[in-house]
Amino acid sequence: MELKDYQEGVLERLSLYLNTLKEKKQDALALAEFRKNKNRPVHWTSSDFNFCERAWEELNEKRLLPFLSTKQGDIIAPYKSRFSGMDRPVPNICLKVPTGGGKTLLGAGAIENINTGFFEQNTGFVLWVVPSDSIYKQTLKALSDRESLYRQILDRTSLGKVKILQKTDSFHPQDIKDYLCVILLMLQSAGRQTKETLRMFRDSGKFPYFFPEVDDYHGNKKLLSICPNLDTYDSLTASMDNLSIKHSLGNVLKLIQPLIVIDEGHRAYTEKAKNTLMDFNPRFILELSATPNKKEHHSNVLVSVSGNELKKEEMIKLPINIFNLESKDWKKALAKGYETLQKLSKDATKLQTKENRYVRPIMLIRVERTGKDQREKRFIHSENVRECLIKNFNVDPLEIRVKSAVKDELGNEDLLSEYSRVRYIITKEALKEGWDCPFAYVLTILSKTKAPVAIEQMIGRVLRQPHTRKTSIESFNQCYIVCMDQDVAQAVEGVRKGLQNEGMDGLAGDIKLLDDKQKIRKQVKIKRRKPFRGLQIFLPKVLYRSGEQLRLFSYKKDLLYHIDWSKLKFNKDVSLDSKIPDISHTQVDIKEQLELISSYQGREEENAENLDMNFGFMCQRLSDIIPNPWDASVTLSKALSSLKRKGEVKSVWANRFSILDFLRNNFQDQISQKTEKIFREKLKNNEILFKLVSAGDPELNWEMAETLNLSISEYGDVLRKRNNKDLQLSLFEDIYKEEFKCNDLEKKVAWYLDEDSAIKWWHRIIEKQDWHLQGWQKNKIYPDFLVCLKSSKNGTASFSILETKGQHLIGNLDIEYKKKLFDLFTEYCSQSIEAGTIEVQDQKMTFDLVLQNEWQEGLNKIFGVR
Repeated sequence: MELKDYQEGVLERLSLYLNTLKEKKQDALALAEFRKNKNRPVHWTSSDFNFCERAWEELNEKRLLPFLSTKQGDIIAPYKSRFSGMDRPVPNICLKVPTGGGKTLLGAGAIENINTGFFEQNTGFVLWVVPSDSIYKQTLKALSDRESLYRQILDRTSLGKVKILQKTDSFHPQDIKDYLCVILLMLQSAGRQTKETLRMFRDSGKFPYFFPEVDDYHGNKKLLSICPNLDTYDSLTASMDNLSIKHSLGNVLKLIQPLIVIDEGHRAYTEKAKNTLMDFNPRFILELSATPNKKEHHSNVLVSVSGNELKKEEMIKLPINIFNLESKDWKKALAKGYETLQKLSKDATKLQTKENRYVRPIMLIRVERTGKDQREKRFIHSENVRECLIKNFNVDPLEIRVKSAVKDELGNEDLLSEYSRVRYIITKEALKEGWDCPFAYVLTILSKTKAPVAIEQMIGRVLRQPHTRKTSIESFNQCYIVCMDQDVAQAVEGVRKGLQNEGMDGLAGDIKLLDDKQKIRKQVKIKRRKPFRGLQIFLPKVLYRSGEQLRLFSYKKDLLYHIDWSKLKFNKDVSLDSKIPDISHTQVDIKEQLELISSYQGREEENAENLDMNFGFMCQRLSDIIPNPWDASVTLSKALSSLKRKGEVKSVWANRFSILDFLRNNFQDQISQKTEKIFREKLKNNEILFKLVSAGDPELNWEMAETLNLSISEYGDVLRKRNNKDLQLSLFEDIYKEEFKCNDLEKKVAWYLDEDSAIKWWHRIIEKQDWHLQGWQKNKIYPDFLVCLKSSKNGTASFSILETKGQHLIGNLDIEYKKKLFDLFTEYCSQSIEAGTIEVQDQKMTFDLVLQNEWQEGLNKIFGVR
């Protein structure tokens, strides 16, 4: 299992943030040292020392952060500072990822980046906070399974030394030094009214090695001087040498200053929850959420993944088909759900035969009552539905389960197992959040009066695609909702709000209303405008010539394969002291703290001079830029040998994480230079082509369609001009906002193009048409607009390819690279476009990048000031 492109983009953005944070942290430490030398106070809560806020502001100035949506519109996101129980600034960021987008996987990847890239350590302590029992069980299972990708990432981070803990487990100070410890905690276990309310704040007797003896007044006093917000026993005689610290899990967390990961971070917005978590003295807070800042600004959203990213990666079942039965008889709705499930079950047999993929379609049934004493005639009860399935549809009772707060017939059953027989799950609210089973395809809502609300709450349970990839059977790539006696607009609104609740805004166009014959009610065929019908429009793709054959260009195969890795050089003039600094911590001096804790058990610091134990880890961290493990190993060995000749091995060991960051940047720069050189040479020698060809393979060129078939929801608005008049110059007659995903910058560019007298027509290139540019870097570029300019006096046609760049993008944001690639393509097209064997008469093509902060000035330069 590999990370999706958008997931890699999220972690790349996190790395960029961490590098910026590290720089600002160094500045704050230098300022603090200066003030101490001048006998001046250091106030870590002041803006002068808030390195977290400084890092955020720098990224905002570079327009690398998402906008914050407010009632007044999208604004630049201000930073929300948080301070620990000891009044130290705490980096706190949020990754906004839709349901089904792999939040847990990204959480594990983020731990690796933060631990090794910012804290510069393989071991340590992570407090992973979850909001519900179901999410707790899922996360515990994922992190405990050594075969799962989640656990493999943690193992890679810690060199295979991981301990997964629960709050009832005991652990030792040496565990934190030797292992990456991850403890799972329910949010309810941390939120409290008083310190005596919950068990984790009581003296458990499980952590004696973290504290001095109860009657060691001086030891307790010294520890309190380092960590003053520890809980102590209330005593009238405390001033009489009777001070004692509680031996509780809560106090242990305060001492070891964990990295905190908050799943469903929006659930921890209450003051009680925030205060409790900050009182643990965290070194870093990472929130994972599909819907942060929904009502009020609480979270610093570093990256925002859209539902369209999941759609593009084929991770979710789309479209969402809604059957809305006019009948008020719930048994007819159940029959429709049963019929739909039976058809999918037949397709499941075909799927297993065709692709050897096992999927057992499951129907979720939402009822009004599940309680033992709630069975009344006027309410639809779970037992009524169970009896109906068995009696009316001859369903095997072993295929039915009820899942409620008091009756859990699912238990720990593995629903994805071929040995499971479950096909029907009856529930009221127990599955509305956190429950995850990608075999769920059909959602049948039997609520008589509040179906839109029920849909809104449960839509996410049927969206995730099994194995996170599409199938060859189209019915299996979709999900189905059956409701009854609902207003059509209300039913669609329920699904739309449900998508919003799952962080999937922008997918309203993937809602389809079906009648009992399963015909699509609203499908739109968009034609070209009359003057452009029948006109053949082609765009070139980046191709590679292999002998006499042409194929699509591959970054790995056609560039990385040709690099001589033995010629990668390490900068031998680098200074271990200046170029690769040893980063200390701004919170309490945790080294002093752990040494003090170690003194309670009489253990000494281990001598860690051998780099061999970290060599495999360092090679893995280079694998994304040097894909061959052997090449990575040889290259790393040379660099480390060079460093060890310059200084002591101990110095290299102490700075190994900074060295790794330096090596990655150093090697990445060299690789980029080499791939650019190879790309340019092969383009010049006609091995790489960027021209139109007619080699018999239609995949080698991109051809504009004559019509676009779109499924539009009730909310599918057509894009119009600012004055609400129709667009005039778009290649196609109508442009729907939801399908073309026009953001504010794209709207402004579209309006500009539609009013420019020099333009013949323009087209917003949509993702489904799958045209992209590939250069000498790994990431693909997806331009936004194709613009045809009016012919000049000599009849020369001119085309402009535009990419707009706003603040909402994730991943590789190297503007200079894109400018260089666009300039190269523009130059090459002007020289060689006539070499294409498809007839293109004197065609000129330019590639341009339009930046949000200067978009109009940029367009004026491209098309001429009006």
